[in-house]
Amino acid sequence: MEFSLDQYYKLNRLLLSIIGLWPYQRATNAWIQRVLAISLLIWAVIGQIVKIYMSELTVDFILDCSLVLITTIGVIMQFFDRILINDKNERFNLQLRSLLDHIKADWERIRSQDEIKIMREYAVNARIIASLFSFYVIVGTSAYFFISMLPQILDVFLPLNESRSREQPFYIEFFIDEEKYFYFIRIQMYFLMMLLMEIGLANGILFVAYTQHASGLFTVLGYRAERLFSERSSKSGRSIRGTEKDYRNIVLFVEDHRNVLQFVDIIQSSYRRALFGEYLFFMILIGLTLVQIIKFSGLSDRPIRSIAFIVGQLLYLLMFSYMGQRIIDTSTELFTKIYCGKWHNMSMWKQKIMLFVMIRCTRTVSINSYSIYPLSLEAFSTIVHSGISVCMLLKRI
Repeated sequence: MEFSLDQYYKLNRLLLSIIGLWPYQRATNAWIQRVLAISLLIWAVIGQIVKIYMSELTVDFILDCSLVLITTIGVIMQFFDRILINDKNERFNLQLRSLLDHIKADWERIRSQDEIKIMREYAVNARIIASLFSFYVIVGTSAYFFISMLPQILDVFLPLNESRSREQPFYIEFFIDEEKYFYFIRIQMYFLMMLLMEIGLANGILFVAYTQHASGLFTVLGYRAERLFSERSSKSGRSIRGTEKDYRNIVLFVEDHRNVLQFVDIIQSSYRRALFGEYLFFMILIGLTLVQIIKFSGLSDRPIRSIAFIVGQLLYLLMFSYMGQRIIDTSTELFTKIYCGKWHNMSMWKQKIMLFVMIRCTRTVSINSYSIYPLSLEAFSTIVHSGISVCMLLKRI
């Protein structure tokens, strides 16, 4: 069937185009956008480091600075990984394009309305998850912007004898008079925060699109396996025409199974470095954010920012972990459907071919980072538990 990426991945295209990572946009425009984004992020890191160097160090100050600094460095690493390298030393844009071309080719190979329905269900689920997470990021960020500006708004509509305290969202050195250019600095900070959110969001929902597509392919293969081993299929194999049809269907089944395994391998090769860094950063960030919530309770807008930030961290981490879990589950379900099917009633040549598929299905299909940990709900609980342990350790210091 004919397939357009905009039908289900329009939001992905929009977010990736903003930061120059959509592979079908003009190369010149893409590189201009990337250079601008990287320049702003590097400037933010330099400004934060200079601010730390020029300020009096206290525990609260270090906690507040380290949370934003680590997040910024993590996003820069993620962005560089998306742009520059993959395992074959090619630019990520080529790898990204190959994955998207893979998705389009998979849709064109679908052969029945039932299979279209299955793939459409997974594509719609990916779009819903992307929309919900984007909605949370937009609402949470907008709410924080409003709350942080509330003292200045109240100074206009409900003025006091003296102006309310003016505090920036985080510490960064702009090398200008902070009182005189307060609103100019505030706008730049808001823009930087939106850029950080946009890069993380674009990367996250793109991963959802890939993994949901892979899960859909495994489900389609499970549906085909049930039809291959049905009573009707076994009976049709007695005629010459039925034998040729069964042979063709089994060959296509084996080819499509190999195809989805290659697709998962490409996802893993594209994300394993980023996943290793992200899980390490999340473990530290969860601990730092929990400590900040405990220590800064009642102080300005910091607790609100920390609560919204940790909820976003957990949702992002859960989204990745659940997508990895779905690949494990759907690939396991495929093995179960093959094993529990009536393949033993089929002719010997069919059994021999399907035996190789079953042997391959006994190995768990998952996305992992350098074989250290697979993306799963168990990994999610491990990272959260490690983050709480980091919080307890920092709280004692």
